[in-house]
Amino acid sequence: MHDALLQWRGLGTPHAFETKHSHLTSALPDPVLRLRQVHGKEVHIIGADTVIDSYTAASVDDRPAGDALVTARPGISIAVATADCVPVLIHDPVGAVVGAAHAGWRGIAADVIGTTVNAMVERFDARPGRCRAAIGPCVGPSIYRVGSEVFNAFRATGLPEDLFRVAERDAQGNPSAWLCDLGRAAALQLRSCGLPDAAIWLANRCTFTEAERFHSYRRDGEAAGRMTSGIALA
Repeated sequence: MHDALLQWRGLGTPHAFETKHSHLTSALPDPVLRLRQVHGKEVHIIGADTVIDSYTAASVDDRPAGDALVTARPGISIAVATADCVPVLIHDPVGAVVGAAHAGWRGIAADVIGTTVNAMVERFDARPGRCRAAIGPCVGPSIYRVGSEVFNAFRATGLPEDLFRVAERDAQGNPSAWLCDLGRAAALQLRSCGLPDAAIWLANRCTFTEAERFHSYRRDGEAAGRMTSGIALA
């Protein structure tokens, strides 16, 4: 159904990835905490005493800047918004801590995913080996055309060259544009943090090509909406 939220039972805690026609709050508790996303790697820790008013502001401009949230606080949800970028939701079921990260290519190059996992470990004693992660819909590898800045940034982080397929060559025959598998890049970064392969779920849904179901900035430009992906403690 086009109006169904996307979920992975294996994540083990309430969570959801919105579509165009579904709403996060039908599956998760209010309030939903959000950020003013800036394509970086800053993680906000929501502790038991954190004042959350700014995180629930109606205007994006009034929210704190950052690209990931981590909490062990029950009764709230943490969420990120995307429209081609990768939403990543993480849960340590033993440590009772959750994380949500927004990862575009700049965020992946800056290791926002690893920074989120590290925050869960350092602040709440999570263990990567027992964490589970769900990677939501994002622009797919048959569509996501990038230039040398993305190719070089990913390779500099240690991500493998096979995330890319040559899409275009210059007059000398050298690659000048590539198709990039952004979702798999996120999965590989989770694996490099110590999450087992079986604990990583990849939605494998393309926001660009599935126009009836998902918003896409690459497809629709400034007219594109956003989909919210969130997680809470059971």
